[in-house]
Amino acid sequence: MKILRQYPALATASRINVWFSFDGCRLGKSSQSNSSHTEFTFCITAEWDGDSPKIREFYIRQETRMKSQNSLVTFALMNVEDSAEHVKKNFVEPYRDSISNMWNDQNVDGKTITAGLHFHANKRGKLTCINGRKKSMETSALVPDKVVPLSFHCKGDLKGLWSLSGISESTKERHRIFDLKTVTTATSVAEFCKDSEFSIVDFWIMNNPLMPPAQRGFLQACTLNDQGFDENDLRRMISTKDTGLLVEHQRVLVLRQNDAELRDVGPLDFLGDDIMEILVACMLHCRIRMVQMFLRFVFKIATKNGNDMIQDVLNVFKKHNVTYDFDMKKKNDYSAVTSLDGTECIRFQEDVIPGIIEVIYAGQPEKQA
Repeated sequence: MKILRQYPALATASRINVWFSFDGCRLGKSSQSNSSHTEFTFCITAEWDGDSPKIREFYIRQETRMKSQNSLVTFALMNVEDSAEHVKKNFVEPYRDSISNMWNDQNVDGKTITAGLHFHANKRGKLTCINGRKKSMETSALVPDKVVPLSFHCKGDLKGLWSLSGISESTKERHRIFDLKTVTTATSVAEFCKDSEFSIVDFWIMNNPLMPPAQRGFLQACTLNDQGFDENDLRRMISTKDTGLLVEHQRVLVLRQNDAELRDVGPLDFLGDDIMEILVACMLHCRIRMVQMFLRFVFKIATKNGNDMIQDVLNVFKKHNVTYDFDMKKKNDYSAVTSLDGTECIRFQEDVIPGIIEVIYAGQPEKQA
């Protein structure tokens, strides 16, 4: 409400978005430290109908505010990790009813209280939503001067969101973002993508039967339980490419969070009725996970080809001034491959990957492609 006081233009908005964020961190420097800490924050953004110099000014001020940490309001803090159990106990259960009531119409003593923020004019004639819904509920004849709809979103890393969405995740499988799903009933690609809530473009990026072997190998390294297409899967997908149809028992590659059979959205349904609009995954965590799985893929190939290739791969890191600590004693434990931080991930993708591809597929231009 402090933000609404400072930026009264929000009272003219057509919609207000509330963005919840949570993430856990370890306060101790040691990897064995159990001093975990999770902070829950929220911030708000507004949408306006139309376009005018005034509205553009509103958006500019909003963008400036959102770049500051002062736009975040801390509303809960727990001295434990951000496990699904802890998040449910400290966020879901305490706030479920009050948040759900904000985006659902309520019936109070026979009076319908419309979903959203209720604005009433104060003594000076200015609109304010402070205690707005309470006023609408307590005074039967009082009608709000304006109601602004609310949308709620939940931002977090993939581990936290997957845990809340009922997708189990072991330590060794935490970076595997794909899964193979079996089609239970013959359907079209378009209908399958609609039901699974992801785009047809993404479907064919993941399921292109003509992708280079190196790319397919990397996708398999990022797939749950190290699964991959066999020859029968590829033949079926070539047919699907021509017809646009999927047959019963055909296997397709999907994002784990797009597998409706795995997703249990019960803990988060109080935020809204469209879970794919509610959940907002951190792109930095997505990037880090993809890089981590690529590193496992690379060192798995290098290990099979001997220590010389491992050293050649490490030399590529060194050439581009990216520090990478690879433990030769654990070279056969691919889950123990060291991660890179965010900045290193960007440099790895932009500078290191081309050189690594040349090393692990030396003399194989068809795979380097």
